[in-house]
Amino acid sequence: MTDIITFSATSLEAFLLALIRTGGFLSAAPALNHKAVPVPVRIGLTIILSMALVPMISSQLPDAPLHLGELLVIGAREMLTGVIIGFAFALLFTGIQAAGELVGLQVGFAMANVYDPSTERQVGVLGQFQLILGLLLFFTMDGHHLMIRAFADSYQIVGVAGLNLNAVGLGLLTRLTSMVFVIAVKVAAPVMAAVFLTEIGLGIIARTVPQMNVFIIGFPLKISVGVFMLAAALPMFAMVFGKLLLQVNNSLDVLLRALVGS
Repeated sequence: MTDIITFSATSLEAFLLALIRTGGFLSAAPALNHKAVPVPVRIGLTIILSMALVPMISSQLPDAPLHLGELLVIGAREMLTGVIIGFAFALLFTGIQAAGELVGLQVGFAMANVYDPSTERQVGVLGQFQLILGLLLFFTMDGHHLMIRAFADSYQIVGVAGLNLNAVGLGLLTRLTSMVFVIAVKVAAPVMAAVFLTEIGLGIIARTVPQMNVFIIGFPLKISVGVFMLAAALPMFAMVFGKLLLQVNNSLDVLLRALVGS
């Protein structure tokens, strides 16, 4: 009878700790934390993932039941671990949306905003377009499977209560955050280059043919060039997105290993 009680208590502790880490992960993970996903679906997914991870976590817990204070400290670490994993993948979509905002600023769509109910703020049209396109590619390339697999593998890297916010790990986390700007420039590079060349051409026309009002033809020309290059670069965008997804996954692996060190 004592063995059964101990086993049940250990399983319950493992489930609660898995529930905390999974909840933190899903609260920050892209697509899965969107307001369009119904709350019962998110709760059900959290419970299902937690139940699947219980056998892995139970082997990492001591046989004796943990005290309430120990559970609170470990729970805080578990929550932070899950948030970091989801945050790493969310940075990819933040960079993609920033690329769309950058392109919209270059072609003249800075004032063309739409309301995003998920963030409850105004966002650029091209930024929202890039974000939706990135989400479609994410599911098409099984990015959600890769993300959930990375979350499950975190228990083999970090383990229960294994998170340690050391200087090396925090430095890598800061470097990972700076990837947003790198991703934005990579994704927006074709359109930015085309618009830049268009600006140079308009400048040459303004100097050689001063009678022509380049401001009148400049706005529709830049929009046309920008939209054309945006459409022409879609195959390249899919290729870059796949490479960036793998890069984020590898960077997350390095980050988690650094956060385990002393």
